[in-house]
Parts: sequence; C-alpha cells; structure tokens
Amino acid sequence: DKNSIDAYIIPMSDNEKSLAIKILNELRINNFIVDMDTMNRNLKSNFKQIDRLNPKYIIIIGEEELKNNQLTIKNNETKEQEIIKYDDLINYFNCKIEK
Repeated sequence: DKNSIDAYIIPMSDNEKSLAIKILNELRINNFIVDMDTMNRNLKSNFKQIDRLNPKYIIIIGEEELKNNQLTIKNNETKEQEIIKYDDLINYFNCKIEK
C-alpha cells in the first residue's frame, strides 16, 4: 500500500529517544515516511498505534541496540525480525522499500 508509512520507531525508554529522533530525521531526509512514539507509550500501546498506522517496518531501539550501535527492525507484514548496524540503516531501507 503506497499510503502506509514506511517505518515506525519505538524507543524503549528516554535514553533511546535522541537516537530515535536522529533516525527519524535521517529517514525523512531520504524521503521515507516515518513516525515515532513521542508519548512514552508502553509496548502494548505502541503496538495498538502500529495496528492503526500499519507501517511496513518497525524499528525498535532498546538498551542493547544503543550500546552496540545496532537497530532491531521488524517487518510488520511477515513479522520477521533482524538486527542491523546503525550505519546500514539507509541502505537497508533503500533495498527494502520501493519509492
């Protein structure tokens, strides 16, 4: 669906919020449609929001990801999950999402 957003970012706590905003801006600069949780929702509320928005991918940033400079990316359709290096983010989305 061309109207759905490309990615929804979930920072697991306030510690990850600045990285989440950085990712949001980087993806938007590269013409991806991205949204993120800015309301400190719990995981259950975030997944309700994801059901409403139906993003192609979910980017999860937790303590481990922050520490290891990685991102967990979940395909919202297949529910498959993979971990990528933060530096590979734009390439990853360029390969996965047709503009």
